Amino acid sequence: MRRDAPTTLPHQVEGTDFLVSNERAALFDEQGLGKSKQLIDAIAAQISSGDVAGALIVCPNGLKTNWSEEIAKFSELPVAVFGSGRKARRGAFARLRAAFYVINYEAVAAELASLKALLRFKPMALVLDESHRIKTPEARVTSAVLQLRSSAKKRYILSGTPVANKPDDLWSQFYFLDDGESLGASFDDFRARYRGEGGGYVALDELRDKVAHLSKRRLKDHAVSLPPKLFRRMLLRMEGRQLELYESMRDELAIWVKSMDGREVVREAEAILARLIRLAQLASNPGVLDASYDETPCKFSALDKLLEIALDGSDRKAIVWTSFVQNIPALQTRFASLSPVTLHGSLSAEKRDASVRAFKTDDDVRLLIANPAAAREGLTLTLANLAIYLDRTFNLVDYLQSQDRIHRISQTRECEIVLLVAENSIDEFVDFSLEQKSRLAKFVQMDTGTVSPSDAALEKPDVLRALLVPEK
Repeated sequence: MRRDAPTTLPHQVEGTDFLVSNERAALFDEQGLGKSKQLIDAIAAQISSGDVAGALIVCPNGLKTNWSEEIAKFSELPVAVFGSGRKARRGAFARLRAAFYVINYEAVAAELASLKALLRFKPMALVLDESHRIKTPEARVTSAVLQLRSSAKKRYILSGTPVANKPDDLWSQFYFLDDGESLGASFDDFRARYRGEGGGYVALDELRDKVAHLSKRRLKDHAVSLPPKLFRRMLLRMEGRQLELYESMRDELAIWVKSMDGREVVREAEAILARLIRLAQLASNPGVLDASYDETPCKFSALDKLLEIALDGSDRKAIVWTSFVQNIPALQTRFASLSPVTLHGSLSAEKRDASVRAFKTDDDVRLLIANPAAAREGLTLTLANLAIYLDRTFNLVDYLQSQDRIHRISQTRECEIVLLVAENSIDEFVDFSLEQKSRLAKFVQMDTGTVSPSDAALEKPDVLRALLVPEK
């Protein structure tokens, strides 16, 4: 550990000891509690004792720089970061004296043979940061990462949201850890055991116990003293052409859903959800779907007032989250006076890092406009204490991870989370759905002690409630 490293908190000492004492372990602390520091300290301790020679950290592409900076902050050990492109990655392999190697998930498949050789060359720990990224068993990224596991001496997974959207998300993560010892060697068998006929879940007490066996999770409320996180829900009324477009699409979807029975709704769940997302786009900004739309959406008007009140005459900074990347150029133009920077999936790693750096260091940059899918994980953005959600989708991990970019250990001010909700719209069903998923995740992750068996099921009455039409 560096002599000038920040003070290690009690829960971090405990987490480091947990990792050191286990060859296969999951650190599921709530986001913002410093999982990266605990991992770095654990690897440093094991290098010192001769237990391992280093660690290969697999992380989202946008977090490679963050990991490099964290390793330099908390240790004096050398790090090699795999760049983009084959030639750049060759340079990282050449650094045989590095203690930490950092590579993004998508690059693992292309470098699989070389990574296996690296792990076998010296005793290494294999670490998956934001391990929910391998939640889909059939995905190419998941397959490649799983092929690495047997070459590592130790295996660790880190995530504040291991149940990213549903309990199924756990299977691949734990298969990586223990080859199926906890949750079975077959995803089909896992689903047969824990999925009910109606789309809900069963035997969750058993699943929870199996997860607890290999994992440690602490919540911010119990581990540290942080300023409160306050939520404000603003109900807004759609008008004019926005309302017309929304009602037309809603009525068309309602006719289709009403023609189905309950089993058909379950079978067509993905198609229904895709159409519900289109409704969410209309409630956010019809311009996302209709280039001829030339009015001001109700949420843009509300955002004008919110930012004016919050930022005028102060040095405060804010983040606006939108799930729809098509909104970002319009917002960037609309709030040009705040010198906004953006974060979204189309940015290169270099431009992404530049946006984060500008938001943190440039006093003129007052606003960050970000897409949760691209900026939800790993970043510390505590210079802001105001986060405004222009819209949200049914993706629980996007919502939970993104809101805690401002509510972390380094935050000293009260945090405000503002949700813009179009009244009598799909936005209200998104609230309902995210709350269902959150209750289920909290139970399996050991945050709470109760759960409803129906919390994850998509049922016909729920969909019709979302569309504000009677079932009959």
